[in-house]
Amino acid sequence: MKINISHILIISGLILISFSVRAQVDWVKPSAEIKDAQVVVEKDKVIDLRPVSRRYEPIPIEIAQVPTVKAPYEIKKIDIALPPISIQIRPQMMKPELLQKFFWGTVKLGYGNFNTAYLSASVGTKRSDEASINAQVDHLSSGKGPVDGKNSGSGTTSFVLGGKYFLSNTTLHGKVGYQRDAYRYYGYDTTLVVEEEDIKQTLNNISVNVGVANNNTEALADYALDLRYRFTNTADKTSESDLGLDFNVVAKPSDLWRVSFDVNADLITQKDVEVEKTNRRWLKAAPRVGYNLDQFKVAVGLGFYNHNDSLGSKQTHFFPEIFIGYQFAPSHQVNLSYSGAVEKVTLGSLYDQNLFLAPHIGVNHNVNPVDAKIFLSGSAGARFGYKVGAQLNTYKRYGYFVNDPVDSTRFSLVYDEGNSSRTRLFLDLSYAISHQVNLHGSVKLNGYQTADVAEAWHKPGVEASFRTHLFLFDRLSSDIDLFYLGGIKARAPVSGETIDLDGIIDINLNLSYAITPRASVFVNLMNVVGRNYQQFLNYPVRGFQVLGGLGYNF
Repeated sequence: MKINISHILIISGLILISFSVRAQVDWVKPSAEIKDAQVVVEKDKVIDLRPVSRRYEPIPIEIAQVPTVKAPYEIKKIDIALPPISIQIRPQMMKPELLQKFFWGTVKLGYGNFNTAYLSASVGTKRSDEASINAQVDHLSSGKGPVDGKNSGSGTTSFVLGGKYFLSNTTLHGKVGYQRDAYRYYGYDTTLVVEEEDIKQTLNNISVNVGVANNNTEALADYALDLRYRFTNTADKTSESDLGLDFNVVAKPSDLWRVSFDVNADLITQKDVEVEKTNRRWLKAAPRVGYNLDQFKVAVGLGFYNHNDSLGSKQTHFFPEIFIGYQFAPSHQVNLSYSGAVEKVTLGSLYDQNLFLAPHIGVNHNVNPVDAKIFLSGSAGARFGYKVGAQLNTYKRYGYFVNDPVDSTRFSLVYDEGNSSRTRLFLDLSYAISHQVNLHGSVKLNGYQTADVAEAWHKPGVEASFRTHLFLFDRLSSDIDLFYLGGIKARAPVSGETIDLDGIIDINLNLSYAITPRASVFVNLMNVVGRNYQQFLNYPVRGFQVLGGLGYNF
């Protein structure tokens, strides 16, 4: 009998639900009855508490999450908002007060068309003011895809475990995660006969992060130090290891002045069975000084970058950083900024954008000497907010995805090493009609000027989105998402001609009904208009999708 990992995960989730129900039976709600008791007052009794220096804000309990692959649509994860822990300081001679009960985990199980199985489980610590530990498991797999049945099926499984430990003056944190993507290169001519083994691909990502941050509000400076590691490998023997460090320190000598210093460094090793191992580095150091005076805010800094890519001979760059803000009305302000950067690019970050990469791909950082922006932002009353502005980016090197001429089902990178640019106009609006209805919309208009390539391949000229959250009744809530991408151009693999991809219109509707405070049912409708649009040439997405299931809090 063939064992399916989807079935194992679903059965495990059901066992976890049944276990949690039994585990909660023994809890007894504290009685409100006042019992007879004798109270003894000792006048000479002195209670000494050890002084500590720490933040007394509510401790946030976070559910760590593995970064998800960017896609036109996705099944939303469960947002778990656990209430802050109330720390009761009492003399030891008194009976401790019972903590109020609250939920510490969620499990969701679902099934949908395209033979889709869904599992999401999140758990976290409940009653510790010294530490928090949280874990999350997600699984989403579809046995069938948009074309050629199971030959376009795919699945993603991820697990992450994270925690924090609170000391008097510092907070220690750590996180370890794993994500596995299994999919097929289905962008072939369906009139051809292909073998499943020839188009299968598996992508594995392992990530580790440990760090320490300041937790003393009375300290002269705040600091944060993180060490991170990410390992990426594929079934075709391509791998990358990325060891990084992030350090930030901020000091405020007075209410008017702010001084900061950032250091970010990465050592990147890429291996391939057919290409010699490459070692790359990326280093950034940026000191900044800021000054606030009434309605004005000014900050200046200098960005230092060093890298050793295979393209280009210049390895060291200096870019100024300037920011000016002016609040011209109580709820309105204008901001101007000017800076530059060497944008870090890794094999892992490229797979986050496009899963269908060719093997033996050369990776280089994007060099962005100018990033200039001006925008207005503000609010009108308590319900309406806006942000509108323009942005200009110039590049001396930028990579674009194109179909590989040898195997059109896979994507390579072509680099524009000339002086290219992108101009953007953007508008972002939000409006709260009531506590039950919230609206949010945004539009971005992008214009590209390229030098060494014919077009800005697979970059949208128009990006628009709209979202609303509705509380329809006491127990029924809904999310409606709509987005549009237009103006995407692709390069024909053989002829090199420009292909204009159709505009992308996608509507998603998510409904959730709370049967009890613990149990709920949900239905997700995705790509309601049912269009098999293409964000990448030759790769249509699934049409209309339905996913329904049960959720349980414990």
